[in-house]
Amino acid sequence: MTHQALANLEFYRENRWADRLGIELKTASPEAVTLFLQYDQRNLNAPGGVVHGGVIGTLIHDAGHLLTHLHFPEVPSERILALDIQVNYIAGAKETDLVARANLIRTTRALAFIDVEVDNPSGDCVARAHTLFRIAPEGETIEELDSAPLRTLATDSPLALNQIGEMIKDNVARHADGLTVLGLDGGRVRFRLDDVDSNRDQNQRIARGVQLLLLDDAGVFCSFAHIQGGRAATVDLKVNFCDHLAGEAVIGFGHCLKKQSQAITNQVVLFGADSGRLGAIGTMTFWGS
Repeated sequence: MTHQALANLEFYRENRWADRLGIELKTASPEAVTLFLQYDQRNLNAPGGVVHGGVIGTLIHDAGHLLTHLHFPEVPSERILALDIQVNYIAGAKETDLVARANLIRTTRALAFIDVEVDNPSGDCVARAHTLFRIAPEGETIEELDSAPLRTLATDSPLALNQIGEMIKDNVARHADGLTVLGLDGGRVRFRLDDVDSNRDQNQRIARGVQLLLLDDAGVFCSFAHIQGGRAATVDLKVNFCDHLAGEAVIGFGHCLKKQSQAITNQVVLFGADSGRLGAIGTMTFWGS
């Protein structure tokens, strides 16, 4: 790691969510950034399970964000924003450390196209992602267009907490501080994530990594009503980040849209609990075997 690259990325030490997970910045250059995550049971999707898809998503996002910053060193980190992340989960990460390597594909005046691969120490691929980061203009104004109907469904529609929801409450609470299940029934799920320090990035916003964790949880748990036993896992997550989420709790919502043999397609969204601002929207595929 060059001294200049290290100085440019010093702000990452203040990312509380990355610190909670135990992510380490290993190497950095204008060509690539490498992050390391040591195996820790706190980062599993369930006791004895594999590393949570949202934790892997955090590695992917943060590696891409840091590499983008090296190519736009004059831009403050709060203006370097993930626009789109598309992750394919290729294999489960069980009882293993993880290494994420981000490689630059192309930059324009305001965009960075970056591919990220997450491997175990043996070099076996766990996940691959295409990411797109943007440089937000100073004083940017973000306008809600037609998100109100989706917000009503995600935040206000009646949703009971069924027996499965009651059973998973303790496990969900392990995934992030202040994460609770508000409702789970009939292919729909609603979560609340509190705005606490351990969920924030270096800019005091809700970290994009914990948002990815929440979106993955939404897609997983809403699928439970349509899985008939056997093993199942997230195979892809595609997210468009629409707005900052900061200074308020976050509502996460997932609902099942379609089932094709073993594949369940879900829509997942995040809204500010008080402001009603749409923070992220995506799709997630859950694969049952």
